[in-house]
Amino acid sequence: MGYLFVVLVVVLLLFGYFFWKKRNSKMKKMVETAGQVASEILAKPQEWSVEEMRSNLLSLNVETRTKKGFSEPMLEIFERLVDKLDTIIFKMHHKWPTSDLTWEMGRIASKHLPDFMTKFFALSSVQLADKEKQFLESLKTIEKEVDETIKLFETNAENEAGTRASIIKRKFEQAPSE
Repeated sequence: MGYLFVVLVVVLLLFGYFFWKKRNSKMKKMVETAGQVASEILAKPQEWSVEEMRSNLLSLNVETRTKKGFSEPMLEIFERLVDKLDTIIFKMHHKWPTSDLTWEMGRIASKHLPDFMTKFFALSSVQLADKEKQFLESLKTIEKEVDETIKLFETNAENEAGTRASIIKRKFEQAPSE
């Protein structure tokens, strides 16, 4: 009977040890996941100035109008895109200030569109003629993403905003450089 008691205690100790080990493993994963989420949150700017972004869009629009080489269709799409971004960013920032989609629209206005236009400004007149169609299609693609976001925002589908933000983020991460 003494041996049976010892075996029972050892089995209970082993069971307790494995249960404790498994629990600690789950806790460690939870802490790692929380750390990753915190890093992602901290990587995003907590606040961005809508006024500064609007001012940058206006400056980009003025700069674009002063550059030579823009065809009328390209200038028309660009200005329409700037107007849409200006309007939707202001509305989204006030209604969905912490949304990833709001942040992605801000990235389009503050990074992706200016970077895209800077590449266009750097082209020679010969290159402009060769690449105009490609740039025009790229502007239409950006406009389509903004239009889809506007439609989502106007239907107040905030539950779909995260998915839309992920789609936009992937598209711009995968976009080939011109």
